[in-house]
Amino acid sequence: MKIKKFTFLLLALLVGGVNALSAKELKVDLKTGLQQVGGGTATFTYNDDGGYGIMEWDSSNSNNLMIISDFKGDLYEYDELRIETEEGTLPEGANEGDYILNKFRIVVKFTNGAAQVTQYVEVGSKTITWNDLKIAAADRHYIEYIYLAGTGAWDGDDLKKPGNIKIKSISLYGETKYIEASESFVLPKGTLDLKDLKGTFAGWANTVTYPKEFAVQGEAFGNGDGGSESEHVTIPEDYDYINFNVTDAQSNSCALRVWIWDNAVVTLYPYPISEINDETDFTKERQITAPGTYAVKVSGYKYLKGVKAENNWGSPSVTVFGAYLSKEAPVEYVPSGEYVLEGNVKGDSKSLTTALADESAVLLDVTKVTNEEPIELISANPNCIIKAKAGQVTNTENVLIDGTIANLSLTDGFPVAVPTGATADAATYTRAEMNTFGTICLPYAATAGEGEKFYTIDKIEGDLLELNEVEGELAAGTPAIVEKLGGEGITISGSGALASVAEVEGSLKLVGTLVEKTILASESQLPIYAISENKFVKATETITLPAFRAYFTAEDIAADDAPAKLRLGIAADDATAIGAVAGEGNATVVGIYSVNGAEQKSLQKGVNIIKMSDGTVQKVLVK
Repeated sequence: MKIKKFTFLLLALLVGGVNALSAKELKVDLKTGLQQVGGGTATFTYNDDGGYGIMEWDSSNSNNLMIISDFKGDLYEYDELRIETEEGTLPEGANEGDYILNKFRIVVKFTNGAAQVTQYVEVGSKTITWNDLKIAAADRHYIEYIYLAGTGAWDGDDLKKPGNIKIKSISLYGETKYIEASESFVLPKGTLDLKDLKGTFAGWANTVTYPKEFAVQGEAFGNGDGGSESEHVTIPEDYDYINFNVTDAQSNSCALRVWIWDNAVVTLYPYPISEINDETDFTKERQITAPGTYAVKVSGYKYLKGVKAENNWGSPSVTVFGAYLSKEAPVEYVPSGEYVLEGNVKGDSKSLTTALADESAVLLDVTKVTNEEPIELISANPNCIIKAKAGQVTNTENVLIDGTIANLSLTDGFPVAVPTGATADAATYTRAEMNTFGTICLPYAATAGEGEKFYTIDKIEGDLLELNEVEGELAAGTPAIVEKLGGEGITISGSGALASVAEVEGSLKLVGTLVEKTILASESQLPIYAISENKFVKATETITLPAFRAYFTAEDIAADDAPAKLRLGIAADDATAIGAVAGEGNATVVGIYSVNGAEQKSLQKGVNIIKMSDGTVQKVLVK
């Protein structure tokens, strides 16, 4: 039985420092790059005078040649393999029929489990694309090795030996400018960007750039010299912590050292905010072990010299995506959900795929994309706004061009961010299912249609909540109570200038949100209420609100004595017993009547008689 024996030659593919927005070529250094994999007699001999090498296999051994034994790379930005070869020569006295001198094989292996790819190639100047090799775009991120191999071909039952091949050049070439996405750093509310500090170091802001990789003996925020007072920035007295959002780190990454000047250099180390308490010793080194927000307490210190990686030799680097100062307590960084796209051809780039799969993505800025043909961008968040120039995208909804969104379409349960100064020619919001009563907050002005009514809260007396029906438009960003008049859900239309959630003043505050929000009752000085199953339920621990909802607080309800369910009702001399609109348990509204007994489709101004499924009857006053 004949046994097939193959040997391989690995190409040196050193990836790095290549501009993804311009043509690029990565050449293999034939003189120094080719090294043997394993033992045996396979050889590569470089000819200094000719500038080429001779690649030769001995079919009696399964021997490989290598360039870099541990090479792994993301080759997505390259489009094709270019290789120039010539037919080899026979060994002295050999029979030409025993050797193959005019062809070889390309073999590609992957780290993600994709099947090995093998392609036979004849000698000459060849341009071989990923498509020629049948490599899926997504798999280009996971190419581990590219080999050149002998053919190992058979002619009948006789093995033909792979002969030598003259290698003149090998390179990867890329001209396609694939679209890449990078998330924007957005400063958390109430914090101060580290780059905005001022002091004797005039070039401070130029060194504080995001993202920045911190490696042993690498770059720094500041001048990298903690040895003197000469150059520094001032830490504002009312700020207590410096926070670092770390996006890339391993279990044993280097520590970050924060140099403070206090008559001498003081070195402090950021800790994960989950570990920080009154006993934390920030002078004790703490290596970075995972992505997240790390903070160091700097209150009481006046000058900041810089930030640099600790010399933990052999430790992996960390990447800081943003740094900022906070007051009183560390502030965890929440990803902005805003992405900037660059390039001109849509593909399966990792960064674009990640951005489109992000359900919290609220903005895709494609104005820097230079595509000639319109592209379609489908975000996992249907409410994501696409900021574009005319003709850049084929999307028909949620596209912002020159400050205007022609068709704003919002889906319940997903976040939305309001671009500054934006308007909508037409806007709709859809909540597929809801109970009779709920809360609502929309970024555009809306008028109640036949399917719903809007109410604001007038006052609370005891456990009675009195409502005012909204006449005309509900202003953009204004939270309200909504009554569904029929059907499974609601669809609300509007238009005009967009606005974020309006600030509410006064003791009785109805607070809206355009994103999912978790409210901690323990951190509120006033009782918090939100509608659940047609009832206003008081929060005892936390309330998690979906986007486009609202909750309210009321200082005239004692925190200890307030009922668990706040009841919609009427405070009048002739009022009878008043219960919650939804009744106790799972009772629902089965009928609404006027004081004269006429059935109504919804609450009307004045006194309303509400019959519940549990048999109770209630009165509700709408002003």
